[in-house]
Amino acid sequence: MVPVLAMYAFSVPAAESDTRAVQAEFSRCESSLERVKRELSRYEETVRRIKASLDAGRTQEVAQEFSRLESKVEHFRGRMDRAAGQGSKIRDDLRNVTGPTCPSCLSSSVSLYCRAGEGLATEVEDYLSRATALDGELRNASPHDAPKTVPTDSAFVLRRDKINASIASSWASLDSCSVDAGRTLWQQCRINLHVADSLRLSGAVEQSERSLGLAEMLLNKAIKRCRGQ
Repeated sequence: MVPVLAMYAFSVPAAESDTRAVQAEFSRCESSLERVKRELSRYEETVRRIKASLDAGRTQEVAQEFSRLESKVEHFRGRMDRAAGQGSKIRDDLRNVTGPTCPSCLSSSVSLYCRAGEGLATEVEDYLSRATALDGELRNASPHDAPKTVPTDSAFVLRRDKINASIASSWASLDSCSVDAGRTLWQQCRINLHVADSLRLSGAVEQSERSLGLAEMLLNKAIKRCRGQ
C-alpha cells in the first residue's frame, strides 16, 4: 500500500502538467482576485471616510495610523494592476495551449499568480480591519454623535496606554513582520483591542478588561515572534 504522502507527492507533477487542472486553478484564483478587488474598494471608501472625519484635534497616534492606511491605497492598486496584467498574459497563453499537457513554465506562472493573489488578499483584509476599527473609533468620538458615558476606570486607561506604548516602540517589527504566526497574533491583538474599547464604551467594564488582557498577551507574543525570538 502506497503511503498517503507518497501518493500526494506523485500526484502533484501530474496535476501541474494537466492543462485542464491548470485552467481550473487559474479560474479559481481569478475569482478570488475579483473578491479582493471588491474588498479593496471597501478599503478605499473607508479611508476616504476617515479622511473626511479627521480634524486638527486628533492625536498624533490617530494621524500616524491614518497616514499608514492612506499610503497603502496606491500600494494595493499597484499590486492589483500587476496581478491583472499577469492574469491577462496567462489567459492568452492558456488559449494557445494544445493537447492535454500544459507547459511547466505556464503551470509555474499560474502558481505564482495564485500565491500573489493569496498574499494580497491577506494584506487587504488586514488593513481593511484596521481601517474599519479606526473609522469606528472616530465615529464614537465625533462631537456630532450623541454623548456617550465613558467609564472613568483609570486601571483600564493606564493599561491601554501601556499597550499603546508597546505598539509604538515595536511598530517597525510588527508592521513588517514576515512570520505568519506573528502576523496572525498581531491581527488578533488589534481585533481584541477594538473589542475592548467597544465594550468599555458600552459600559461593560469587566468584559472590556478581559479583552484588553487578551490583547496584551497576544501583543507580547506577536512582538516576540516578529522579532524571531
